[in-house]
Amino acid sequence: MMTRNYETLYIVRPDVGEEQLEQTISQLRTFLEEQGATKLKVQNRGKLGLPIQSRNCGRVTTSS
Repeated sequence: MMTRNYETLYIVRPDVGEEQLEQTISQLRTFLEEQGATKLKVQNRGKLGLPIQSRNCGRVTTSS
């Protein structure tokens, strides 16, 4: 059976502190693992420079 690879991108408000950001990443990782995800690779990509819904920046994290 062929394994499917997916990538998830999520953006967290820029005013969220480092501790809360790490907690959010941990919660997402736990959720994905509960849904059967394996071989998770999480990367904190830093700040987003494009406006989304009147916000000029955010913290970008990807999971694959």
